Amino acid sequence: MKTINYNLNKTNHLVSKIIEELFFGLLAAGFLFYILEGIKAGLVTNLINLDLWLLLTVVGGGILIMTRYKKNSQPAVFEKNRYDLVVSFTVGVVSFAVAYYKAADLGWGLATSLSALAALVSTYFVYFLLSRGSKIV
Repeated sequence: MKTINYNLNKTNHLVSKIIEELFFGLLAAGFLFYILEGIKAGLVTNLINLDLWLLLTVVGGGILIMTRYKKNSQPAVFEKNRYDLVVSFTVGVVSFAVAYYKAADLGWGLATSLSALAALVSTYFVYFLLSRGSKIV
């Protein structure tokens, strides 16, 4: 049983390292592409869609965070209290209002959808930070 577990840990560590190297390669190449595009317009965008490259980099970063290998890692412990909920809800409402104000000319449906997405992401992010003990406010 120990050899199977040991081989599995080695495999997880190897996969984590490969994903990490791919992410940093995508990130470095993306920066290089944006610099080259800034120097001469059309040099990179005639060959590669930079928005797609940015999306691949963000997805790669998310996968990197989810697959990060830690030896002897302990599960995270979150402290929940009412202050965290009130602050994160307030940030969500404010981000919804700001995003809707900025995207109002896109139409009611699209502006509402984008604003709701911005509110959900900011609420989750702030609640996650506060529940880990970070001081924002």
